[in-house]
Amino acid sequence: MEKQTIPTYLTEGIDRQKNPQLEEIAEFIEQLLEWHKGDIANYLTEGIPKQDPETLEAIQEQISEQMERNLEITEDDLPDNAEPVDDELESFDVERDELDIASGSSVYVYSQRRNCNKPHCSCNNGKGHGPYLYAYFRGPDGRLKSKYLSKH
Repeated sequence: MEKQTIPTYLTEGIDRQKNPQLEEIAEFIEQLLEWHKGDIANYLTEGIPKQDPETLEAIQEQISEQMERNLEITEDDLPDNAEPVDDELESFDVERDELDIASGSSVYVYSQRRNCNKPHCSCNNGKGHGPYLYAYFRGPDGRLKSKYLSKH
């Protein structure tokens, strides 16, 4: 049998399976990944001291780039009705230190309309209340957070 990569084996093999078999495969993969989490972390941490300085610098650069990507806020992260505002956080009565911001995360100010969800309120016509200004940023856990700043 010719040696195949796991992704090729899985994608070709899964296409031929029936639904009950797919569920068993999915459970097996989840168990395998859970079991290997610790092994992979150990493999990486044990291997790092064995690297030469150039490789360590490359690893450090890759980790820094990945951390920056994890802190970025994209349009997909924000609510659909959030509109960017040119104002800086310093324009408001909020200090960066007051927010629970991840180190290296940027803070973006967005204008947004909100619905109060009261059944007969005029905000249900699609316009919403506001606009209100919110600061969006990444928290220490990497999750997107927002803080109300003011009415626009």
